[in-house]
Amino acid sequence: MVLGIGALLLGLTFGIPAWLFRDANRYDRLLRCFAVGDWKQAEKLIHALRSTTQPDSLRFDLDIREAMIQATHGNAAQALAGLEHWRSRLATSSPGLFEGRVASAYQAAGDYYALALVRDGRSDQAKKVLDRVAPILMAHGDELLLKMVQLEAGYRPATGKPASL
Repeated sequence: MVLGIGALLLGLTFGIPAWLFRDANRYDRLLRCFAVGDWKQAEKLIHALRSTTQPDSLRFDLDIREAMIQATHGNAAQALAGLEHWRSRLATSSPGLFEGRVASAYQAAGDYYALALVRDGRSDQAKKVLDRVAPILMAHGDELLLKMVQLEAGYRPATGKPASL
């Protein structure tokens, strides 16, 4: 009898906190999956986290992360279209949050042109410059990169010695 009560108390002492923190552990594992690119496991964890009641901030985060996974598979337009309902919900409470997180999905897709437009979405001038520069970069990007590397290799500060930390 005493042993049974002790086992019950032990279970309540350690079992309940473990049960309450299961979502935190799942989210931690999700972050680890994103760090190493384990998309299949990340999708499973997103599904598991969605099955429980979560605050809007976590639901938005899960939607963004799912869009990032879809973007890495080449479905960026479809994934990002599914996020539009969040724009109006976050506009007043967290201005800029939607655009900043959507930018991470563009980055995951490797669409750096769209990333630059989203990151500086308030500037029409930036859009005009990027519209003019993007075709040049697409046509001559390798040559420009080589020139930049050559310039950097030949650069010396005024002292004639490279800077050291």
